[in-house]
Amino acid sequence: MAPIDGGTDGSAALDVSLEDRGQQPVVIARGSIDPDSADRLAGAIETARLGAPGPVVVDLSAVDFISSAGLNVLLKAETVARGDGRRLILLDPSPPVLKLLQVTGLSERFALSSVPAQEAALRWREAADRLDYWLASSRRQALSPADAEELELAQLSEREWWAIYQAHRARGAHFDEDP
Repeated sequence: MAPIDGGTDGSAALDVSLEDRGQQPVVIARGSIDPDSADRLAGAIETARLGAPGPVVVDLSAVDFISSAGLNVLLKAETVARGDGRRLILLDPSPPVLKLLQVTGLSERFALSSVPAQEAALRWREAADRLDYWLASSRRQALSPADAEELELAQLSEREWWAIYQAHRARGAHFDEDP
């Protein structure tokens, strides 16, 4: 994992790293996201967003505290990702983070994933198979507008499950069988 330079704020409460797996950068945050460390998280998310197309994945499983400054970083990142036609996926928010997201109503705004590693791999395979079907259909004949929309949804689904699968790999998850 590549640590993200903390800059000059001197905060040691947050460890942020950027793991690049299969062309899918994953931001991994550990510790407390407070006003002094929120900029480091913002920088890592921006680096991940600029690093590859597709969803931006932020692993919050090891975050024990998040301040309003941290929530603001996530909200801004989600807005930017949405403006790019992408999604910000918050992977396995820790219980304190999830509770705060629920209390503030933000759990409805963010794409949250707490799918176990094996299931993420399975869902990615299923999404890839569905995408293959629609791509093959599009090569055989022109797609109707409804079928073209299904193809687009299949592409988005495959990208998102791939990102979640890769995030689990970045955490060191072991799979019965790699896809």
